[in-house]
Amino acid sequence: MLIGSYTILDFCEYVENVVLVGISYNTEPEWSKQRNMDFTPSPFKNLGLFENSSMLSSKLKTKITVKTAGIYELKEENTGGANLFLNFLENDIIKFVEKKYPNLNKRRGLLGHSFGGLFGFYALQNRPDLFQDLLLISAAISWNSSELINTEKFTKLKESKNKIKLYHSYGEKEIRATRTSNNNLSKIITELELRNLSYKFDPIENTNHHSVLSRAIYDGLLYLYKK
Repeated sequence: MLIGSYTILDFCEYVENVVLVGISYNTEPEWSKQRNMDFTPSPFKNLGLFENSSMLSSKLKTKITVKTAGIYELKEENTGGANLFLNFLENDIIKFVEKKYPNLNKRRGLLGHSFGGLFGFYALQNRPDLFQDLLLISAAISWNSSELINTEKFTKLKESKNKIKLYHSYGEKEIRATRTSNNNLSKIITELELRNLSYKFDPIENTNHHSVLSRAIYDGLLYLYKK
């Protein structure tokens, strides 16, 4: 989907030349399991789906089991490895790409969807000098009671001199937790009024958690790399 969107934009001469780098695993199940560890910033407590919800009574002791890909249960011991994955990107992937393509400039981008979007915001908050272009879609920012939605989490970004472009989107037909958490995060980012950040927040009508991808990827690439 990413390659197809970029190919159309490039064919129309709308965007700059970009080297696209994908990171995957040997099998789909392996990726589905590993993403729970790699993309999450802290050990799992909750997805923030029922925060302030009348659906759950405080008098009821309810255990909620969350599974990804239908089989991998989220637990403390198999989540929370985002910092390790950032180390891997910085010390292995980026160095590998720069060695393979020595003529590239130092401008780097990151695209993430769902847990990948959560990871992208974590990277922005903790290592704002690592990426200059971010395309973050339907971020699972309600993770652990929306722990990243905190002005203090952006201290490093405020202190950074790195010039960053951020395209931030979600589908307006997604679940309430996704819409609310992304709106709240966008409000914080906007209120920071950072001179080093060019920011576009673009919720897309008539799309859900998956159908938003084709629209947001195309529009995000155009925003980040328009000639």
